[in-house]
Amino acid sequence: MKALDNEFISMYQDMCMMHGMDRALGSIVGILYIEPEPVAMEDIAKKTGYSLASISNKVKMLEQIGMISKMHKPGTKKIYLSVDKDMSKVMEGMFTKKLAALNMVTSSIPKMLDKYKNKAKTEKDKKKIDLVENYYKQISQFKDIIAKILKEFNKK
Repeated sequence: MKALDNEFISMYQDMCMMHGMDRALGSIVGILYIEPEPVAMEDIAKKTGYSLASISNKVKMLEQIGMISKMHKPGTKKIYLSVDKDMSKVMEGMFTKKLAALNMVTSSIPKMLDKYKNKAKTEKDKKKIDLVENYYKQISQFKDIIAKILKEFNKK
C-alpha cells in the first residue's frame, strides 16, 4: 500500500501547489490524512526529508487555520499530529472562518466610505473611493455565496 500512500500524498502536494502553497504542506496533510492514527512530527520529517524545524513551522501554520491538531501521548515527549478525516467538517470550519473575516470587512468599509467619501477632492481620490466601493460590492457578493454554502452544510 506504499504506492497508494505515495500517490495520495502527491495529490495533496499538487493540490497545495495549485493554491499557492508549497509541497511540504501537502506532504504533511497528505501523510496525516492517509494514516489512520496520529503521526509523530519526527516521523513526518523522516518520511518527507524536511528538517524537523521546517515541519514545525509548517505545522504552526496548519494548526492556525484549523487543518491539523497536536497532541502528546502518555510516556513520550514526542508531538503527535492528526488531521480531521471528516472533510465536510473541515470545509465547514474553513468557510465559517472565511465568513467571519468577510463580516469584519463588510462592517468596516461603510465606515471608511462615510469618513472619506466627502474628503475626496482630486480625480485620483475619487477613483480610490470608487475602487473601495467596488471592492465592497464584490466582497458582499462573495459573503452571500459563502453564507449559502454554509446553509447547505447545516442542512445535512
